[in-house]
Amino acid sequence: MLARFRERQRCLAAGFEPPVSSAEAADYLGLAKRTLEEKTRRGEIPGHPAFPNRRRNVWKYFVSELDAYLRAQVKSTSHPCSPR
Repeated sequence: MLARFRERQRCLAAGFEPPVSSAEAADYLGLAKRTLEEKTRRGEIPGHPAFPNRRRNVWKYFVSELDAYLRAQVKSTSHPCSPR
């Protein structure tokens, strides 16, 4: 876990966002990993195949895209998304 944190910090310091795994993305969205991957295959959730030539795709996600996806799901006119 510490190695992943350090890798993420190095990437952010270099100016780019590192991708996260399906398990990390599922945890972020509050979904099961299998549900997340099914929705990604259907195009409902933004994801990127890491090895597109394989029989089963390994998906990678960007937290900024997942955050935008979550914000787009909010259907409230009285309470806009809070930055917290």
